[in-house]
Amino acid sequence: QDSSNGSRGHAAPSIQVLRSAREVQSCARRISEVPQGVANVNYGDGTAVCMGNTISPQIASNKPTVSFEAQDALPPYTLVMVDPDAPSASEPIYRSYLHWVMVNAPSSDGFGEGEEAVQYIGPAPPQGSGPHRYVFLVVAQNGRNISKSDVSYSDRKSFNFEMFLQNNSLPQPLAANFFFSETPGTSGAKKSG
Repeated sequence: QDSSNGSRGHAAPSIQVLRSAREVQSCARRISEVPQGVANVNYGDGTAVCMGNTISPQIASNKPTVSFEAQDALPPYTLVMVDPDAPSASEPIYRSYLHWVMVNAPSSDGFGEGEEAVQYIGPAPPQGSGPHRYVFLVVAQNGRNISKSDVSYSDRKSFNFEMFLQNNSLPQPLAANFFFSETPGTSGAKKSG
């Protein structure tokens, strides 16, 4: 884990890092295959998400741009961002806290033209809860649109990515990426992700 506030530019991490860390499987037991692609995630100041680097909550407060290599998957695409360590990695009783859902993105060049089904919330790990992982998962919708109303969630706690895939008849994720973020301090009173 990198202790810097992020890397600048285009993300070029090794997918092996993701495989060995099993970050994706911690989001859902149903994910049998680790995604073969890397989601290129960049925050507005040029900070790139690089398979486990550390990014401060301040830098990640606004939604990033996301792109990926489409491989053989048909558009449109869905993007999900979760915190599997809510409220803490040692006690993840809210696994996973839902931070963002974009659906119906027409191309792999970016999710800007997609529909925001769940509004972006940046990292806000409880003070003193240690580093949290923030995982981006890209799924192909294989030629069909998803209604925003089918993926709206009033309670973001305990989001079940496995059920999300099943309920929307979606395949395994085809690209992923993640970063760590932490709020310094000793109080663990807050219960968010």
